[in-house]
Formats: sequence, structure tokens, C-alpha cells
Amino acid sequence: MNIRKSKGRRLVGMADRPNLFTDAQQIVFLGHFAATCNLGQSAAVAGVSRKVIYERLRRDGAFAAAFAQAEETGVANLRAELVRRSLALLEAATPDEAALASLPGLDCHFILNLVQQHEKGLGKASGDRRPRRSDASEAAARLAKLLERMRLEHKQELAAKRAAKARAVRVKVAPPAAEMVAP
Repeated sequence: MNIRKSKGRRLVGMADRPNLFTDAQQIVFLGHFAATCNLGQSAAVAGVSRKVIYERLRRDGAFAAAFAQAEETGVANLRAELVRRSLALLEAATPDEAALASLPGLDCHFILNLVQQHEKGLGKASGDRRPRRSDASEAAARLAKLLERMRLEHKQELAAKRAAKARAVRVKVAPPAAEMVAP
């Protein structure tokens, strides 16, 4: 039992928390993840949240290595599933058979998105997958650049409108050729 104190309140006895992600759960998670490459679904099957997975990846190097291996296997499995489904669709003789060839659960578009998402992250550390936050000066520089580009585009649009309006005025002012008579 841990005893914790916080902000002037009385001491409170807290029960020890068991390991939130047991070895058995890790095996279930990694096995399902290697088959599907779907982190959220694999975490749900293992009975943990995505947050627990990310926390373990951050803290446990052995688990991170096993996760990377499972991810590589999962990407290969997804590619094989795409090929299998594509061949099944090509071999189908009628549109009804083509509809039956696509299995329920994961559609090809979803599988392809999973493959692309995981291929971007292969070989990177877990912290490198998410975009890093920039500081205020970088954000201000990007914003200034965007505003300058928008100003230039607006000037070009105004110049194009003025030119079109000037052409329209010239067309109206110019007399028709038949009315021009030589003296």
C-alpha cells in the first residue's frame, strides 16, 4: 500500500495498482496486431486502451522492438490480403461473384490506408510518428508566409478583374465599324 499526500489534505492510503498490461495481454495484443496492423482493435482484443500501449512503447524497449516486428509482419499480411482479394475479384465471372469476393469486416480501401500509414512509420521510434509541435516563432513565420501568399493572390485577382473590366469598357466605347464614315 502506498501513502500519498496532496495539497494540504490528509494522508490517504492507496492500494498498489497491478500491472496494467500483463505479459499474457501483451502476447494477445502483439499476435492480433501482427495479423491486422490495427492498433485500436488489437488493444481492445487484449483488454487495454491505446494509451496503455503508447505508454508501454515509450517505457519498454523490449516491447517496442516486439511491436516493430509485429508491425512489419502486419504490413506484410495486409499486402498479402490485398493481393488475395484483388485476385478473387479478377477471377469473379459476374458482378454478384465480385461482391461476394470482398470479405466483410475490412474493405480494400481501409487495408490500403493501414498499409500506407504503417509504412510511413516503419523504422521510426514511437515518438517520431506523431508530428512534433513547433514553437511560437515557427508558427508565426508559417502564418506570415501564408498571409503574404494570400495577399499576392488577392492582388492578382484584383488585377485580373480590373483588366477584364477595362476590356469590357473598351468594347462598349469603340464605335461599330459600319458607323465610321470617311469625310
